[in-house]
Amino acid sequence: MSNDCPSCQETVRGDDLFCMFCGAALTEDAWRLSTQAERFEQMERWGQAVDARLSLAESVADPAERGRQFHAAGVLQQERLGDTAAAARSFDKALDADPSRLKAFESLDQLLVDTGDLVEQARSYRRMIRRALDSEADEKVIVALARNLADICHSRLNQPQEALDALQLVLERRPADEAALEQAAALYDQLGDVTHAAELHRRLLEIDPRRVESYQSLRRLFLNTERYDAGWCVCRVLSVLGQANADEVSFYERYATTTPTRAERPLEQGHWPLIDHPLKSPLTDELLARTHGALITLMARPHKNLGIRRRRDAIDLADMTRFANVMGYLFEFLPVPRSELFRSTEARSMQPALVEPSALLVAPELLEEDLYVLAFVGARQLVMSRPGHVFGAMQPRVSGRRAFLERVLNTLRATFHFKSRALDHDTQAREALQRNLPPREVQALTELVERMNDDAPRHWDVDAYLKGIDLTADRAGLIFANDLEKALAIIRNEPAHAAAPTVGERATELIRYAYSEEYFQVRRLIGHNID
Repeated sequence: MSNDCPSCQETVRGDDLFCMFCGAALTEDAWRLSTQAERFEQMERWGQAVDARLSLAESVADPAERGRQFHAAGVLQQERLGDTAAAARSFDKALDADPSRLKAFESLDQLLVDTGDLVEQARSYRRMIRRALDSEADEKVIVALARNLADICHSRLNQPQEALDALQLVLERRPADEAALEQAAALYDQLGDVTHAAELHRRLLEIDPRRVESYQSLRRLFLNTERYDAGWCVCRVLSVLGQANADEVSFYERYATTTPTRAERPLEQGHWPLIDHPLKSPLTDELLARTHGALITLMARPHKNLGIRRRRDAIDLADMTRFANVMGYLFEFLPVPRSELFRSTEARSMQPALVEPSALLVAPELLEEDLYVLAFVGARQLVMSRPGHVFGAMQPRVSGRRAFLERVLNTLRATFHFKSRALDHDTQAREALQRNLPPREVQALTELVERMNDDAPRHWDVDAYLKGIDLTADRAGLIFANDLEKALAIIRNEPAHAAAPTVGERATELIRYAYSEEYFQVRRLIGHNID
Protein backbone atom coordinates (compact mmCIF):
# COMPACT_ATOMS: atom_id res chain seq x y z
CA MET A 1 0.00 0.00 0.00
CA SER A 2 1.36 3.46 -0.91
CA ASN A 3 0.34 7.14 -0.61
CA ASP A 4 1.56 10.50 -1.86
CA CYS A 5 3.46 12.84 0.45
CA PRO A 6 1.35 16.00 0.96
CA SER A 7 4.48 18.18 0.85
CA CYS A 8 6.50 16.91 -2.12
CA GLN A 9 3.93 14.63 -3.82
CA GLU A 10 6.43 11.74 -4.00
CA THR A 11 5.07 8.21 -3.59
CA VAL A 12 5.84 6.76 -0.14
CA ARG A 13 4.97 3.57 1.75
CA GLY A 14 1.73 3.62 3.65
CA ASP A 15 3.34 2.67 6.98
CA ASP A 16 6.04 5.36 6.90
CA LEU A 17 5.68 8.22 9.38
CA PHE A 18 8.12 10.54 7.60
CA CYS A 19 8.73 11.13 3.88
CA MET A 20 12.06 9.64 2.82
CA PHE A 21 12.39 12.39 0.20
CA CYS A 22 11.61 15.62 2.09
CA GLY A 23 11.35 14.53 5.73
CA ALA A 24 7.79 15.76 6.22
CA ALA A 25 5.57 14.00 8.80
CA LEU A 26 3.15 11.59 7.12
CA THR A 27 0.90 10.84 10.09
CA GLU A 28 -0.60 12.79 12.88
CA ASP A 29 1.34 10.76 15.49
CA ALA A 30 4.70 11.38 13.90
CA TRP A 31 4.02 15.07 13.47
CA ARG A 32 2.77 15.34 17.06
CA LEU A 33 5.76 13.50 18.58
CA SER A 34 8.25 15.48 16.54
CA THR A 35 6.60 18.76 17.45
CA GLN A 36 6.44 17.82 21.10
CA ALA A 37 10.10 16.87 21.21
CA GLU A 38 11.15 20.20 19.70
CA ARG A 39 8.92 22.20 22.07
CA PHE A 40 10.09 20.30 25.14
CA GLU A 41 13.70 20.98 24.14
CA GLN A 42 12.95 24.69 23.70
CA MET A 43 11.38 24.70 27.17
CA GLU A 44 14.35 22.70 28.57
CA ARG A 45 11.99 20.01 29.78
CA TRP A 46 14.59 17.37 29.04
CA GLY A 47 12.92 14.31 30.46
CA GLN A 48 9.80 14.85 28.39
CA ALA A 49 11.90 15.66 25.32
CA VAL A 50 13.69 12.33 25.74
CA ASP A 51 10.41 10.46 26.10
CA ALA A 52 9.08 12.08 22.92
CA ARG A 53 12.22 11.22 20.96
CA LEU A 54 12.20 7.61 22.18
CA SER A 55 8.53 7.24 21.31
CA LEU A 56 9.17 8.73 17.91
CA ALA A 57 12.10 6.32 17.36
CA GLU A 58 9.89 3.35 18.21
CA SER A 59 7.17 4.59 15.84
CA VAL A 60 9.08 5.11 12.60
CA ALA A 61 9.98 2.31 10.19
CA ASP A 62 12.90 3.92 8.38
CA PRO A 63 16.19 2.61 9.94
CA ALA A 64 18.05 5.86 9.38
CA GLU A 65 15.30 7.90 11.06
CA ARG A 66 15.09 5.44 13.96
CA GLY A 67 18.84 5.71 14.41
CA ARG A 68 18.71 9.50 14.32
CA GLN A 69 16.01 9.70 16.98
CA PHE A 70 17.64 7.17 19.34
CA HIS A 71 20.93 9.03 18.96
CA ALA A 72 19.29 12.38 19.71
CA ALA A 73 17.63 10.89 22.80
CA GLY A 74 20.95 9.50 24.00
CA VAL A 75 22.67 12.87 23.65
CA LEU A 76 19.94 14.47 25.81
CA GLN A 77 20.18 11.67 28.38
CA GLN A 78 23.94 12.11 28.66
CA GLU A 79 24.32 15.87 28.43
CA ARG A 80 21.09 17.13 30.01
CA LEU A 81 20.02 14.40 32.40
CA GLY A 82 23.44 12.97 33.32
CA ASP A 83 22.07 9.44 32.92
CA THR A 84 25.04 7.74 31.23
CA ALA A 85 23.59 4.24 31.51
CA ALA A 86 20.38 5.24 29.72
CA ALA A 87 22.39 7.22 27.17
CA ALA A 88 24.56 4.17 26.42
CA ARG A 89 21.45 2.08 25.85
CA SER A 90 20.03 4.68 23.47
CA PHE A 91 23.27 4.92 21.50
CA ASP A 92 23.29 1.13 21.20
CA LYS A 93 19.70 1.16 19.94
CA ALA A 94 20.63 3.81 17.40
CA LEU A 95 23.39 1.56 16.09
CA ASP A 96 21.15 -1.50 16.06
CA ALA A 97 18.73 0.46 13.93
CA ASP A 98 21.33 2.03 11.66
CA PRO A 99 24.87 0.54 11.88
CA SER A 100 26.14 3.18 9.47
CA ARG A 101 25.44 5.96 11.97
CA LEU A 102 29.04 6.26 13.12
CA LYS A 103 28.37 9.46 15.06
CA ALA A 104 26.28 7.40 17.46
CA PHE A 105 29.21 5.06 18.03
CA GLU A 106 31.55 8.00 18.54
CA SER A 107 29.14 9.29 21.20
CA LEU A 108 29.02 5.88 22.88
CA ASP A 109 32.77 5.46 22.74
CA GLN A 110 33.42 8.88 24.26
CA LEU A 111 30.86 8.24 26.98
CA LEU A 112 32.60 5.00 27.99
CA VAL A 113 36.00 6.74 27.91
CA ASP A 114 34.64 9.45 30.20
CA THR A 115 33.18 6.91 32.63
CA GLY A 116 36.32 4.75 32.50
CA ASP A 117 34.35 1.57 31.84
CA LEU A 118 37.01 -0.20 29.76
CA VAL A 119 35.34 -3.61 29.86
CA GLU A 120 32.09 -2.21 28.49
CA GLN A 121 34.04 -0.15 25.94
CA ALA A 122 35.64 -3.35 24.60
CA ARG A 123 32.21 -5.02 24.47
CA SER A 124 30.80 -2.05 22.57
CA TYR A 125 33.57 -2.38 19.99
CA ARG A 126 32.84 -6.08 19.54
CA ARG A 127 29.14 -5.36 19.05
CA MET A 128 29.97 -2.62 16.56
CA ILE A 129 32.34 -4.89 14.63
CA ARG A 130 29.61 -7.53 14.38
CA ARG A 131 27.20 -4.90 13.08
CA ALA A 132 29.77 -3.66 10.57
CA LEU A 133 30.47 -7.19 9.32
CA ASP A 134 26.77 -8.08 9.07
CA SER A 135 25.98 -4.89 7.18
CA GLU A 136 29.05 -5.25 4.93
CA ALA A 137 30.39 -1.88 6.01
CA ASP A 138 33.35 -0.23 4.33
CA GLU A 139 36.65 -2.03 4.96
CA LYS A 140 38.16 1.14 6.45
CA VAL A 141 35.47 1.18 9.14
CA ILE A 142 36.00 -2.49 10.08
CA VAL A 143 39.78 -2.08 10.17
CA ALA A 144 39.59 1.06 12.33
CA LEU A 145 37.21 -0.61 14.78
CA ALA A 146 39.35 -3.75 15.04
CA ARG A 147 42.53 -1.75 15.49
CA ASN A 148 41.00 0.33 18.29
CA LEU A 149 39.66 -2.81 19.99
CA ALA A 150 43.13 -4.35 19.85
CA ASP A 151 44.63 -1.25 21.48
CA ILE A 152 42.04 -1.30 24.27
CA CYS A 153 42.56 -5.01 24.98
CA HIS A 154 46.34 -4.79 24.78
CA SER A 155 47.19 -1.48 26.42
CA ARG A 156 44.37 -1.01 28.90
CA LEU A 157 42.87 -4.39 29.75
CA ASN A 158 45.99 -6.55 29.44
CA GLN A 159 44.11 -9.11 27.36
CA PRO A 160 46.69 -10.21 24.76
CA GLN A 161 44.62 -13.03 23.23
CA GLU A 162 41.59 -10.76 22.77
CA ALA A 163 43.87 -8.15 21.20
CA LEU A 164 45.22 -10.79 18.80
CA ASP A 165 41.70 -11.79 17.81
CA ALA A 166 41.00 -8.19 16.85
CA LEU A 167 44.26 -7.85 14.93
CA GLN A 168 43.42 -10.95 12.91
CA LEU A 169 40.47 -9.01 11.49
CA VAL A 170 42.88 -6.28 10.40
CA LEU A 171 45.35 -8.72 8.85
CA GLU A 172 42.65 -10.69 7.03
CA ARG A 173 41.82 -7.50 5.19
CA ARG A 174 45.28 -5.93 5.07
CA PRO A 175 47.91 -8.70 5.14
CA ALA A 176 50.76 -6.21 4.68
CA ASP A 177 49.72 -3.82 7.47
CA GLU A 178 53.06 -3.32 9.20
CA ALA A 179 51.64 -1.80 12.39
CA ALA A 180 49.23 -4.71 12.87
CA LEU A 181 51.92 -7.29 12.07
CA GLU A 182 54.34 -5.71 14.52
CA GLN A 183 51.74 -5.51 17.29
CA ALA A 184 50.57 -9.08 16.68
CA ALA A 185 54.16 -10.37 16.74
CA ALA A 186 54.73 -8.66 20.10
CA LEU A 187 51.54 -10.21 21.48
CA TYR A 188 52.48 -13.71 20.33
CA ASP A 189 55.86 -13.15 21.94
CA GLN A 190 54.14 -12.10 25.17
CA LEU A 191 52.05 -15.28 25.08
CA GLY A 192 55.14 -17.42 24.51
CA ASP A 193 54.07 -18.48 21.01
CA VAL A 194 57.48 -18.33 19.34
CA THR A 195 56.32 -20.02 16.12
CA HIS A 196 53.67 -17.43 15.30
CA ALA A 197 55.81 -14.51 16.50
CA ALA A 198 58.63 -15.62 14.19
CA GLU A 199 56.21 -16.11 11.29
CA LEU A 200 54.97 -12.51 11.61
CA HIS A 201 58.51 -11.13 11.81
CA ARG A 202 59.27 -13.00 8.58
CA ARG A 203 56.22 -11.38 6.99
CA LEU A 204 57.50 -7.99 8.12
CA LEU A 205 60.85 -8.78 6.52
CA GLU A 206 59.13 -9.69 3.26
CA ILE A 207 57.79 -6.15 3.24
CA ASP A 208 61.10 -4.57 4.28
CA PRO A 209 64.13 -6.92 3.98
CA ARG A 210 66.32 -4.45 5.88
CA ARG A 211 64.09 -4.24 8.95
CA VAL A 212 66.79 -4.74 11.57
CA GLU A 213 64.36 -4.89 14.51
CA SER A 214 62.70 -8.01 13.10
CA TYR A 215 66.01 -9.80 12.57
CA GLN A 216 66.95 -8.96 16.16
CA SER A 217 63.57 -10.18 17.39
CA LEU A 218 64.03 -13.46 15.50
CA ARG A 219 67.50 -13.90 16.97
CA ARG A 220 66.19 -13.28 20.50
CA LEU A 221 63.20 -15.61 20.02
CA PHE A 222 65.41 -18.44 18.77
CA LEU A 223 68.17 -18.10 21.35
CA ASN A 224 65.71 -17.74 24.23
CA THR A 225 64.17 -21.08 23.22
CA GLU A 226 67.60 -22.73 22.77
CA ARG A 227 67.33 -22.90 18.97
CA TYR A 228 70.98 -22.01 18.66
CA ASP A 229 71.46 -22.91 15.00
CA ALA A 230 68.48 -20.78 13.95
CA GLY A 231 69.80 -17.93 16.10
CA TRP A 232 73.25 -18.31 14.54
CA CYS A 233 71.78 -18.14 11.03
CA VAL A 234 70.03 -14.88 11.90
CA CYS A 235 73.25 -13.46 13.37
CA ARG A 236 74.95 -14.36 10.08
CA VAL A 237 72.31 -12.42 8.13
CA LEU A 238 72.75 -9.41 10.41
CA SER A 239 76.53 -9.60 9.98
CA VAL A 240 76.27 -9.78 6.19
CA LEU A 241 73.92 -6.78 6.20
CA GLY A 242 76.35 -4.87 8.43
CA GLN A 243 73.71 -4.51 11.16
CA ALA A 244 74.96 -6.95 13.80
CA ASN A 245 75.93 -5.73 17.24
CA ALA A 246 79.10 -6.91 18.99
CA ASP A 247 77.42 -9.93 20.63
CA GLU A 248 75.82 -11.02 17.36
CA VAL A 249 79.10 -10.72 15.47
CA SER A 250 80.89 -12.68 18.19
CA PHE A 251 78.31 -15.50 18.14
CA TYR A 252 78.38 -15.68 14.34
CA GLU A 253 82.17 -15.74 14.10
CA ARG A 254 82.47 -18.39 16.80
CA TYR A 255 80.90 -21.01 14.49
CA ALA A 256 81.76 -19.63 11.04
CA THR A 257 84.13 -21.82 8.99
CA THR A 258 86.93 -20.94 6.60
CA THR A 259 85.97 -23.62 4.07
CA PRO A 260 82.61 -25.10 3.01
CA THR A 261 81.36 -27.47 5.70
CA ARG A 262 81.10 -31.03 4.47
CA ALA A 263 77.65 -32.54 4.88
CA GLU A 264 77.32 -35.58 7.12
CA ARG A 265 74.23 -37.00 5.43
CA PRO A 266 72.92 -36.72 1.84
CA LEU A 267 69.73 -35.01 0.83
CA GLU A 268 66.99 -37.22 -0.59
CA GLN A 269 64.26 -36.76 -3.21
CA GLY A 270 61.68 -36.14 -0.48
CA HIS A 271 63.66 -33.13 0.71
CA TRP A 272 63.20 -31.04 -2.46
CA PRO A 273 60.11 -29.23 -1.05
CA LEU A 274 62.48 -27.69 1.54
CA ILE A 275 64.60 -26.24 -1.27
CA ASP A 276 62.21 -25.58 -4.17
CA HIS A 277 61.18 -21.94 -4.53
CA PRO A 278 57.38 -21.38 -4.48
CA LEU A 279 57.47 -19.45 -7.78
CA LYS A 280 58.06 -22.78 -9.45
CA SER A 281 54.83 -24.70 -10.13
CA PRO A 282 55.06 -28.29 -8.81
CA LEU A 283 52.72 -29.45 -11.59
CA THR A 284 55.02 -27.95 -14.22
CA ASP A 285 57.89 -29.72 -12.49
CA GLU A 286 56.01 -33.00 -12.67
CA LEU A 287 55.08 -32.60 -16.35
CA LEU A 288 58.65 -31.80 -17.42
CA ALA A 289 60.18 -34.52 -15.24
CA ARG A 290 57.82 -37.22 -16.51
CA THR A 291 58.50 -36.37 -20.15
CA HIS A 292 62.21 -35.61 -19.68
CA GLY A 293 63.57 -38.87 -21.03
CA ALA A 294 61.35 -38.91 -24.11
CA LEU A 295 62.07 -35.25 -24.89
CA ILE A 296 65.85 -35.61 -24.50
CA THR A 297 65.82 -38.60 -26.85
CA LEU A 298 63.99 -36.50 -29.45
CA MET A 299 66.00 -33.30 -29.01
CA ALA A 300 69.51 -34.43 -28.10
CA ARG A 301 72.32 -33.11 -30.28
CA PRO A 302 75.59 -34.87 -31.12
CA HIS A 303 78.52 -33.93 -28.89
CA LYS A 304 80.53 -32.76 -31.88
CA ASN A 305 77.87 -30.13 -32.63
CA LEU A 306 78.77 -28.55 -29.29
CA GLY A 307 82.47 -28.62 -30.10
CA ILE A 308 83.09 -31.47 -27.66
CA ARG A 309 85.30 -34.48 -28.15
CA ARG A 310 84.43 -37.06 -25.56
CA ARG A 311 87.92 -38.40 -24.87
CA ARG A 312 89.70 -35.08 -25.11
CA ASP A 313 87.27 -32.97 -23.08
CA ALA A 314 85.89 -35.41 -20.49
CA ILE A 315 86.57 -34.54 -16.84
CA ASP A 316 87.29 -37.60 -14.72
CA LEU A 317 85.91 -37.31 -11.18
CA ALA A 318 88.52 -39.84 -10.09
CA ASP A 319 91.21 -37.20 -10.66
CA MET A 320 92.58 -35.79 -7.43
CA THR A 321 91.77 -32.19 -8.31
CA ARG A 322 89.85 -29.65 -6.27
CA PHE A 323 87.12 -29.46 -8.92
CA ALA A 324 86.74 -33.25 -9.19
CA ASN A 325 86.58 -33.61 -5.41
CA VAL A 326 83.87 -30.98 -5.04
CA MET A 327 81.74 -32.28 -7.92
CA GLY A 328 82.07 -35.89 -6.73
CA TYR A 329 80.94 -34.77 -3.28
CA LEU A 330 77.96 -32.85 -4.70
CA PHE A 331 76.81 -35.78 -6.85
CA GLU A 332 76.90 -37.91 -3.71
CA PHE A 333 74.95 -35.53 -1.47
CA LEU A 334 72.45 -33.94 -3.89
CA PRO A 335 69.57 -36.13 -5.17
CA VAL A 336 70.20 -35.55 -8.89
CA PRO A 337 71.16 -38.02 -11.65
CA ARG A 338 74.86 -38.18 -12.40
CA SER A 339 75.94 -36.26 -15.48
CA GLU A 340 79.08 -36.43 -17.55
CA LEU A 341 81.37 -33.41 -17.32
CA PHE A 342 83.21 -31.85 -20.28
CA ARG A 343 85.53 -28.90 -20.62
CA SER A 344 84.13 -26.37 -23.05
CA THR A 345 85.48 -22.98 -24.05
CA GLU A 346 81.93 -22.10 -25.16
CA ALA A 347 80.40 -22.70 -21.74
CA ARG A 348 79.34 -19.95 -19.37
CA SER A 349 80.91 -21.08 -16.09
CA MET A 350 78.96 -24.38 -16.04
CA GLN A 351 75.72 -25.27 -17.81
CA PRO A 352 73.67 -28.32 -18.83
CA ALA A 353 73.97 -29.52 -22.44
CA LEU A 354 71.25 -30.96 -24.67
CA VAL A 355 72.98 -34.30 -25.18
CA GLU A 356 72.39 -37.90 -24.27
CA PRO A 357 73.47 -39.12 -21.75
CA SER A 358 73.09 -35.92 -19.72
CA ALA A 359 76.15 -33.73 -19.44
CA LEU A 360 77.43 -30.48 -17.97
CA LEU A 361 79.76 -28.19 -19.88
CA VAL A 362 82.47 -26.58 -17.75
CA ALA A 363 84.44 -23.46 -18.60
CA PRO A 364 88.20 -24.08 -18.11
CA GLU A 365 88.57 -21.09 -15.78
CA LEU A 366 86.02 -22.56 -13.36
CA LEU A 367 88.34 -25.51 -12.74
CA GLU A 368 90.74 -23.20 -10.90
CA GLU A 369 88.22 -21.46 -8.65
CA ASP A 370 88.25 -21.70 -4.84
CA LEU A 371 86.16 -24.17 -2.85
CA TYR A 372 83.33 -21.73 -2.12
CA VAL A 373 82.81 -20.87 -5.78
CA LEU A 374 82.99 -24.53 -6.80
CA ALA A 375 80.51 -25.58 -4.09
CA PHE A 376 78.05 -22.78 -4.93
CA VAL A 377 78.27 -23.00 -8.73
CA GLY A 378 78.45 -26.79 -8.73
CA ALA A 379 75.40 -27.26 -6.52
CA ARG A 380 73.56 -24.60 -8.47
CA GLN A 381 74.19 -26.28 -11.83
CA LEU A 382 73.35 -29.74 -10.57
CA VAL A 383 69.95 -28.35 -9.57
CA MET A 384 69.62 -26.77 -13.02
CA SER A 385 70.28 -30.20 -14.56
CA ARG A 386 67.44 -31.89 -12.65
CA PRO A 387 64.94 -33.62 -14.96
CA GLY A 388 62.56 -30.86 -15.96
CA HIS A 389 64.75 -27.95 -14.90
CA VAL A 390 67.20 -28.71 -17.66
CA PHE A 391 64.79 -27.44 -20.34
CA GLY A 392 65.00 -23.97 -18.81
CA ALA A 393 68.76 -24.00 -18.32
CA MET A 394 70.49 -25.06 -21.54
CA GLN A 395 70.95 -21.60 -23.07
CA PRO A 396 73.52 -19.06 -21.87
CA ARG A 397 71.11 -16.10 -21.92
CA VAL A 398 67.71 -15.68 -20.31
CA SER A 399 66.08 -14.78 -23.63
CA GLY A 400 67.24 -18.07 -25.15
CA ARG A 401 66.26 -20.03 -22.06
CA ARG A 402 62.79 -18.52 -22.15
CA ALA A 403 62.22 -19.22 -25.84
CA PHE A 404 63.38 -22.84 -25.52
CA LEU A 405 61.31 -23.58 -22.41
CA GLU A 406 58.21 -21.93 -23.88
CA ARG A 407 58.42 -24.07 -27.01
CA VAL A 408 58.85 -27.24 -24.93
CA LEU A 409 55.85 -26.40 -22.75
CA ASN A 410 53.74 -25.46 -25.77
CA THR A 411 54.65 -28.80 -27.36
CA LEU A 412 53.61 -30.72 -24.24
CA ARG A 413 50.41 -28.72 -23.92
CA ALA A 414 49.54 -29.40 -27.57
CA THR A 415 50.41 -33.10 -27.18
CA PHE A 416 48.10 -33.72 -24.25
CA HIS A 417 45.39 -31.11 -24.89
CA PHE A 418 43.90 -31.10 -28.38
CA LYS A 419 42.54 -27.55 -28.15
CA SER A 420 46.06 -26.17 -27.50
CA ARG A 421 47.41 -27.21 -30.91
CA ALA A 422 47.12 -23.64 -32.15
CA LEU A 423 50.10 -22.77 -29.94
CA ASP A 424 53.51 -22.46 -31.59
CA HIS A 425 55.07 -25.86 -30.93
CA ASP A 426 57.23 -28.65 -32.35
CA THR A 427 54.80 -30.78 -34.35
CA GLN A 428 57.33 -33.55 -34.98
CA ALA A 429 58.05 -33.86 -31.26
CA ARG A 430 54.33 -33.86 -30.51
CA GLU A 431 53.67 -36.69 -32.96
CA ALA A 432 56.66 -38.66 -31.68
CA LEU A 433 55.52 -38.34 -28.07
CA GLN A 434 52.06 -39.56 -28.99
CA ARG A 435 53.56 -42.57 -30.80
CA ASN A 436 56.23 -43.51 -28.29
CA LEU A 437 54.63 -42.99 -24.88
CA PRO A 438 52.57 -45.89 -23.43
CA PRO A 439 48.79 -45.26 -23.59
CA ARG A 440 48.51 -45.33 -19.81
CA GLU A 441 51.17 -42.62 -19.51
CA VAL A 442 49.48 -40.54 -22.20
CA GLN A 443 46.24 -40.71 -20.22
CA ALA A 444 47.98 -39.74 -16.98
CA LEU A 445 49.74 -36.81 -18.64
CA THR A 446 46.50 -35.70 -20.28
CA GLU A 447 44.88 -35.54 -16.86
CA LEU A 448 47.90 -33.65 -15.50
CA VAL A 449 47.68 -31.06 -18.28
CA GLU A 450 43.95 -30.65 -17.59
CA ARG A 451 44.76 -29.88 -13.96
CA MET A 452 47.34 -27.34 -15.10
CA ASN A 453 44.81 -25.73 -17.43
CA ASP A 454 42.45 -25.27 -14.49
CA ASP A 455 44.90 -22.63 -13.22
CA ALA A 456 46.76 -21.77 -16.41
CA PRO A 457 48.32 -18.47 -15.22
CA ARG A 458 50.02 -20.35 -12.39
CA HIS A 459 51.20 -23.49 -14.17
CA TRP A 460 52.04 -22.22 -17.68
CA ASP A 461 53.88 -19.08 -16.58
CA VAL A 462 57.27 -19.47 -18.26
CA ASP A 463 58.84 -16.41 -16.62
CA ALA A 464 57.80 -17.47 -13.12
CA TYR A 465 59.10 -20.99 -13.70
CA LEU A 466 62.46 -19.70 -14.94
CA LYS A 467 62.79 -17.45 -11.92
CA GLY A 468 61.77 -20.33 -9.70
CA ILE A 469 64.47 -22.69 -10.94
CA ASP A 470 67.13 -19.97 -10.68
CA LEU A 471 66.14 -19.15 -7.11
CA THR A 472 65.96 -22.86 -6.22
CA ALA A 473 69.46 -23.32 -7.61
CA ASP A 474 70.72 -20.38 -5.53
CA ARG A 475 69.33 -22.05 -2.41
CA ALA A 476 71.23 -25.25 -3.15
CA GLY A 477 74.36 -23.20 -3.72
CA LEU A 478 74.03 -21.62 -0.28
CA ILE A 479 73.38 -24.96 1.39
CA PHE A 480 76.62 -26.49 0.13
CA ALA A 481 78.85 -23.41 0.16
CA ASN A 482 77.52 -22.69 3.67
CA ASP A 483 78.66 -19.07 3.48
CA LEU A 484 76.02 -16.42 2.85
CA GLU A 485 78.44 -13.58 2.25
CA LYS A 486 80.41 -15.48 -0.38
CA ALA A 487 77.23 -16.77 -2.03
CA LEU A 488 75.97 -13.20 -2.41
CA ALA A 489 79.32 -12.09 -3.81
CA ILE A 490 79.19 -14.86 -6.44
CA ILE A 491 75.67 -13.78 -7.45
CA ARG A 492 76.76 -10.15 -7.78
CA ASN A 493 79.70 -11.13 -9.98
CA GLU A 494 77.61 -13.16 -12.43
CA PRO A 495 76.44 -11.56 -15.71
CA ALA A 496 72.99 -10.02 -15.34
CA HIS A 497 71.73 -11.87 -18.43
CA ALA A 498 72.59 -15.28 -16.98
CA ALA A 499 69.60 -15.56 -14.62
CA ALA A 500 65.91 -14.74 -14.92
CA PRO A 501 65.64 -12.80 -11.64
CA THR A 502 67.65 -9.60 -11.25
CA VAL A 503 70.76 -9.64 -9.09
CA GLY A 504 68.82 -7.71 -6.45
CA GLU A 505 65.96 -10.22 -6.50
CA ARG A 506 68.37 -13.13 -6.18
CA ALA A 507 70.15 -11.51 -3.23
CA THR A 508 66.90 -10.65 -1.44
CA GLU A 509 65.45 -14.13 -1.94
CA LEU A 510 68.62 -15.86 -0.79
CA ILE A 511 68.80 -13.77 2.38
CA ARG A 512 65.14 -14.57 3.02
CA TYR A 513 65.84 -18.29 2.63
CA ALA A 514 68.82 -18.00 4.99
CA TYR A 515 66.53 -17.39 7.99
CA SER A 516 63.63 -19.63 6.89
CA GLU A 517 62.38 -22.72 8.70
CA GLU A 518 62.98 -24.74 5.53
CA TYR A 519 66.66 -23.82 5.55
CA PHE A 520 66.98 -24.66 9.24
CA GLN A 521 65.50 -28.10 8.52
CA VAL A 522 67.92 -28.70 5.64
CA ARG A 523 70.89 -27.79 7.84
CA ARG A 524 69.75 -30.29 10.44
CA LEU A 525 69.14 -32.99 7.82
CA ILE A 526 72.67 -32.78 6.40
CA GLY A 527 74.39 -32.12 9.74
CA HIS A 528 75.36 -28.47 9.29
CA ASN A 529 73.50 -27.29 12.41
CA ILE A 530 75.59 -26.12 15.37
CA ASP A 531 73.24 -27.41 18.09
